[in-house]
Amino acid sequence: AASAELSYPTTEEERLKYAKGVLQDILSRTQDRQIADTSKAEYCESHSVELKNKIESSEKLLDEKKALQDTLKAKEAQCGCCCGEYHDIQMALIRARQDVEFYEERVKNLEEQVGAL
Repeated sequence: AASAELSYPTTEEERLKYAKGVLQDILSRTQDRQIADTSKAEYCESHSVELKNKIESSEKLLDEKKALQDTLKAKEAQCGCCCGEYHDIQMALIRARQDVEFYEERVKNLEEQVGAL
């Protein structure tokens, strides 16, 4: 009964039709893979441009945050321990340090993403 459910091509015409169907399936799968590969290549290309822009932007912001941190350190040295702005300078230094750390890690992460493309 199980063999009755399966239909094998028996005539020359059925075998030819079956072979054409198999070839069509192979071609269809090959085209699907090519489309997927093209999509991946296009994605990698567009994403690499996006990553490049993000890296450049983050590096610029990192330089700005480092400059601010240096300015605040100079203010801290000038202020000493007892000027009226001491606590404001200390809080600004904490935020500046956190910003520098953030952008250092961001640039590092973005560069790792480039390596994964």
